Amino acid sequence: MRLLVCTILLAAVPALADEIRPTPAFSGPPPELALGAAQLVLPPLEDLVNDADDRPVAAAVAYGQLVAGSRGGGLGVGAAAAIAGATCDLASGSVQGLLHTDAAAPAAGVARADLCLDLAVFLRFHTERAAGLAPAIDARRSLWRRPYDATYDRAEMGLGPLSRDGVNRYSIFHMAFGHGVVDQVDGAAARHIVDLDFDFALFTYEHARTGAEVRVDALAITNDAIKAGADNLGAVTTDLFPARASVDAGDWFASARAGWGWAGGSTTQSGSTMVNGKTTSSYSETVDSSGLPQLVTPAFEVTVGGRSGHFTGSATIAHDLYPTFDGNLAVETRASSSGTLAFGATTLALTPFVARTRTWVRNGGEQRALSAGAQLQVGHPLTHHLHVDALAAAGLTPYARLTGGREPDGAFGGQVMLAISAHHRVAAAHVRP
Repeated sequence: MRLLVCTILLAAVPALADEIRPTPAFSGPPPELALGAAQLVLPPLEDLVNDADDRPVAAAVAYGQLVAGSRGGGLGVGAAAAIAGATCDLASGSVQGLLHTDAAAPAAGVARADLCLDLAVFLRFHTERAAGLAPAIDARRSLWRRPYDATYDRAEMGLGPLSRDGVNRYSIFHMAFGHGVVDQVDGAAARHIVDLDFDFALFTYEHARTGAEVRVDALAITNDAIKAGADNLGAVTTDLFPARASVDAGDWFASARAGWGWAGGSTTQSGSTMVNGKTTSSYSETVDSSGLPQLVTPAFEVTVGGRSGHFTGSATIAHDLYPTFDGNLAVETRASSSGTLAFGATTLALTPFVARTRTWVRNGGEQRALSAGAQLQVGHPLTHHLHVDALAAAGLTPYARLTGGREPDGAFGGQVMLAISAHHRVAAAHVRP
């Protein structure tokens, strides 16, 4: 069964062509970059479709950082900027880099860019490039226990959002196509991983007002396919959700999706980038799940959270099929939570998790594993431009440390990091007559 055949044509977008998506399939940045990312938070920008609300129309921030910890020390830099648009930021981007004394990950960097055009027919592009990233402690059991390089391209398109009052918005045929590549090296061994994804929502309703933000996707279908090797053998998973919904009411927030996931079939995706009528890059990939079991299972994710005074907390439970980075198939049940507490100018953020994973190896047997861990991050401003951040992470996970065998076997470990950052922020105010 062929599940997806699609072609992506990106025309006249010379600045954006590729991306890494922020999904569980990819692990997050190493703690050194995570501490830098805390300095790149920009203020919410004005929605130019609605009435002016004293938010800025553009903002930027940059930082320099000294890092020290259980894996050694390093120097980091980063910058981010954004420009307001009609219903989403017209353009935004960020870049981070780190030179580190850790021999396992001596240099790491990531660059991201987004373009959003909402003019009755919306087009959105996201691009990301990363090098030398270490798998996060809570990453899915999929990557080798080694640093990785990655690229990812994502294009979204659809009809809308249409609105008469600027508050209630409607879109139909919302489609997103993604193409990612991950490379890992362990001595003489190397693997080249291709990841294809597709997301479709027949109808989307958004209520966009501060203190009462709602989004509902009706009849959503997702497809994810990964292969690692010279042939087309890999894993393919597909999810069908009658509805996906999220709401943020200020004091509380929640999101949910529920449906069915199944594994099997094949996926083909092709795409090209054109600039001034000339093709600058193209690809065509097929992923075939032959040799892996075909099965159906419930798929869901539910998050609930609240805000009270200086505390924000949430809890999530999820159950999903996913293709692993070695082309096998896995199903994971994960429970996680996050809590942020402010003591004056000091903030504490705790994020524990526990995950149970069952993996089917092509033409082989099954593997079952349990992972658990937690991360604590503390931040405090020293002056208006200086900030100190500390991070401690520990757990029984495949990525608690990067030493030992490359296969994602569970091991106990962790690390502690401390960073001092100097940052500078600027914002452009809305000029009113």
